[in-house]
Amino acid sequence: MASAHRTLVLSFPSLPAFLASSAHLAPVRSSARATRTRLLVLVRTPAHAPSPWLGPAPAPETGTASSADPAPPPLPPPTALFLPLERALARTYAAATSAFFESDDGPLKSVDVVVEQLRLVGGVCVNETEHGDVDRWEWDGDDNDDVLTSASGKGKGRADDPAPALEPAVSGDEAAAVPSIYPVVALGGTFDHLHAGHKILLTMACAICSDKLIVGVSDEVLLQNKKYKHLLEPLDARIRAVEQFVALVRPSIRCDAVPLQDVYGPTAHDPSVGALVVSDETRSGGDTINTLRREKSLSQLDIYTISLVADDARLPSSSSSAALPPSDPAAAAGGVAAEVPVSAKMGSTGIREWLDRRRSRLGGPSGRGSSTDGETRGAV
Repeated sequence: MASAHRTLVLSFPSLPAFLASSAHLAPVRSSARATRTRLLVLVRTPAHAPSPWLGPAPAPETGTASSADPAPPPLPPPTALFLPLERALARTYAAATSAFFESDDGPLKSVDVVVEQLRLVGGVCVNETEHGDVDRWEWDGDDNDDVLTSASGKGKGRADDPAPALEPAVSGDEAAAVPSIYPVVALGGTFDHLHAGHKILLTMACAICSDKLIVGVSDEVLLQNKKYKHLLEPLDARIRAVEQFVALVRPSIRCDAVPLQDVYGPTAHDPSVGALVVSDETRSGGDTINTLRREKSLSQLDIYTISLVADDARLPSSSSSAALPPSDPAAAAGGVAAEVPVSAKMGSTGIREWLDRRRSRLGGPSGRGSSTDGETRGAV
């Protein structure tokens, strides 16, 4: 029987194991099918596993049983892992949303993917009172056959997607100029009916940010031509959803979600911003921002492009593949964004259209619960 809220804990021996894995996608789909409202996916690694956000793991004490074992090599910095992490998140979100869309109420369901290493303050404390039914899956090094366990029993899940190779670490003179992480990162968007594409965008911005994330949320003046405008969420609700999601995936940083009344927002005057995260459709807006900053003698922003996040109605319907522009710092890590299935992702316009049709069919108002609103938000 499906539960309203469900949590899936994915245990990996290391972050690279998650980045290269496809074995976990079948358990994600299985848990998503057993969810009526919200699925929380936790990507968990051992406390001693190397982390790009913590630096090298501490060496074991002399004389301990593990002291003779060689220390694992340090991971590349967060900016060098930008592409592999984006792809891993996109695969995981797509697996859940594709399962959601097997049912008629798919757009009403939500999924949050949390990489616990990224949080820095520790893992999410999972309990069935606040997180619903809990499924657990452990990677055993075999991408062919894995077991999903839950409080209600056991089930088998077989991965059917090939595991991608990890991108090489950053190397060369061009890559040497890319910071390992940025104190202040900015991004902007409508963030209406926060969906998987938004969550990938926000998570990736968090991944390369150490102190403060500035999120511009489109105000009324920028929304005049939006389709199904009457179903847009209020500005304060969209800001709150952004803040709550960032607090879930990276509570160690400060999130400044502010109303956005033009394409520039705080990036027009804030000298502390070092990087901008955009979608491939809004890349030109990033170039416009850098042009203005150049005119004001402000530093140029490094622009990171999320190739799999499309803007509303232009969301791809099957798959997306895009080469990173040469100026994109992530290109220094190795190149081209692989094709990742995004058939189940629905943009904000698509969600509003679905809600409008549902309201017409039912003869009354209709709404979609935010994955981070009220009781659906797990305690952290």
